[in-house]
Amino acid sequence: MAGNQSESNDKRKHLRMDLPSIEDGGLEDHTVASPALGFGMDREEVSDEIKRLENEQAANNQSGATWTPNQQPGTSSYQDAYDQIEQSPIETLSKNEVAAVNVEDRSYYVSDAPSPYLSKRQAREDVQTTKRRHSRIATVLVVLFILGVLGAGGWFLWNSMDHESPKSVEHYESAEIEKAEYLETIDTTSLVRPADEVTVTSGVSGTITEAFVEKGAEVQEGDQLFHLDNPTISDALNKAQQALDSLKQDVQKKNEALQRAHEEVARAQGQASGSSSSSSSSSSSSSATTSSSLESAQARVTAAQADLDAANASLASVQETYDHALEQLNTLDVFAPISGKITELNEQAKVGSSVSGSTRLCTVSNTSHYKIVMEIPRSDQDSVAVGQEVRLTFPAIKDLLVTSTVSSIDEAEDNDQIVLATVMIENPDERITSGAAAEASIVLKSLPDAYIVPYQALRVAENGSTHLDVLLDPSRGIVTDIPVKVLATDRTKAAVEADNIQAGNTVVLPKEEQKQQ
Repeated sequence: MAGNQSESNDKRKHLRMDLPSIEDGGLEDHTVASPALGFGMDREEVSDEIKRLENEQAANNQSGATWTPNQQPGTSSYQDAYDQIEQSPIETLSKNEVAAVNVEDRSYYVSDAPSPYLSKRQAREDVQTTKRRHSRIATVLVVLFILGVLGAGGWFLWNSMDHESPKSVEHYESAEIEKAEYLETIDTTSLVRPADEVTVTSGVSGTITEAFVEKGAEVQEGDQLFHLDNPTISDALNKAQQALDSLKQDVQKKNEALQRAHEEVARAQGQASGSSSSSSSSSSSSSATTSSSLESAQARVTAAQADLDAANASLASVQETYDHALEQLNTLDVFAPISGKITELNEQAKVGSSVSGSTRLCTVSNTSHYKIVMEIPRSDQDSVAVGQEVRLTFPAIKDLLVTSTVSSIDEAEDNDQIVLATVMIENPDERITSGAAAEASIVLKSLPDAYIVPYQALRVAENGSTHLDVLLDPSRGIVTDIPVKVLATDRTKAAVEADNIQAGNTVVLPKEEQKQQ
């Protein structure tokens, strides 16, 4: 068949508008040419067109007209045009080309469509394929038309309904959903202080004659820090010492006198016993004498005891004066009250300076552990308890977080509107120093891995359910109503739970008429 087709094509180059026969792979009566050719003529139409053109040619010859289809230069008749085609080089009509007459404009066409001739079966299949394609196209056009009508009707119906327009993001304030730990806290700012810290004063007035420390020095409890001189205290001690020594001697003498008086009483009593054992005639006068001596001795004992008691009273008073003077003298030597570091040193704490009893000489701090005293409003007192978790951050140390607990809660001495919560920092980071600022948060509630949104984003429906407006389709800029469960809120933020939200989603809040819980 392929050979016949090729032969037919070659012959076609030398034919003059005669259609090839069915055996040559051409057209049969009343079959339509391939749509690829674009002519749409059957055999009778082509024959009629040839006859019409020949008749027209004859008429033209009679009238002298010279019209020809696609007439080439040098041709003067229809027959000459055919003769020219027949005499043209073989390239005029190549193997896959075909010549035909267009019924509409009577023009001569050359097509380069492949496989220009069809067998009866091929032509029939081609016609059926064409009809099916046209049917499908018509069906698609009908469906598109119906959809267009329905879409237009739906659009008009939608616009005629009373409904709320989709919310656009630019009309709202927005925030991003976070997934993090939800915290409810009581927050304060305080200063870091050593857990043990003592301010050292002299306790008495005087002049510093010796200083044994400098700022930053490490000291042990009992180490001498300063020595002061106060002549008044020294003189008072000397006078008290002298008076004490004198009174001690006087008491000693009074004590000895009392002893002698007791001895005299003893002798008088012995004599009285001897007189009572002698004869009655000779002892009457001596008995009276003995009795008088005993009474005198007993009177001297009583007097000696009174003198001794008075001397002891004076001695006790002078001893008290002496002890006070000695105590004052001891305060002239200033010692470290605790072990630690000299964290503050007064400018007056130097040799030659005169100080009063209340002058702050220095501060000794134990920096092995620190403390923070939080001022808690009285209204929050019931929310705070000993042992509660406290988180500490430090503005000067960005990467440091310290977790501790409340160690004690005390009343403030000068402010009844607050209570004081003390937080200890054991084994502190070496970057923490006394006086550093600390931000302390007492943890009231903690929910790990919670979705956190602004409290203002919550919207309560009439049935009591809580909702969020969430931007789930950023490309269209339209928000979606999402029902959520509120796990906790502190009226500034809220922890929520929902199945179809995730971190990074945008929640939007109306600028006006916000519905808050």
